[in-house]
Amino acid sequence: MDRILKFAVVGGWGFVVNTTVLVFGVRWGLRPSIAAPIGAELAIISNFILNNLWTFADKTLTLSAIPEKFLQFNVLSLGSTIIQFTFLRIGEAVLGLTRFKQPFVAYPFFSHLPLLPWLAKLPILEKIAPKFSFYLVIYCFAVGVGMVVNYVIYSQIIWR
Repeated sequence: MDRILKFAVVGGWGFVVNTTVLVFGVRWGLRPSIAAPIGAELAIISNFILNNLWTFADKTLTLSAIPEKFLQFNVLSLGSTIIQFTFLRIGEAVLGLTRFKQPFVAYPFFSHLPLLPWLAKLPILEKIAPKFSFYLVIYCFAVGVGMVVNYVIYSQIIWR
């Protein structure tokens, strides 16, 4: 299997870990910008293990190199965590995303945006807007940006 596909599968698993912590964290009262970094760290731990054992199996780290490389991996992964935090924090500040306590809520989101009330009148958005919380859209976009950055960094520094 191609390395980039393996990286995507591992990243997908990390996304599941991160998203699960984000959703439950928000349901338990945490702001999205707080819950996401907690989930990100748990995903980072899982991704390091899976990338070492599977994605970069031909370059598996020696036991003595693991602590140093794990620390590097964590520091380098901080970039994607900062991307997530920044996007979610902006979403909280600009769009008021802290109002949502569940990932799927019946709430006419667009009609309450001060700059974009006309969006609520678009037929497609009338159907989908009440069905989900937009912090998840912002989060998914941030994760996508972070994944591209991470692949480049990991393949050039951690497993070269």
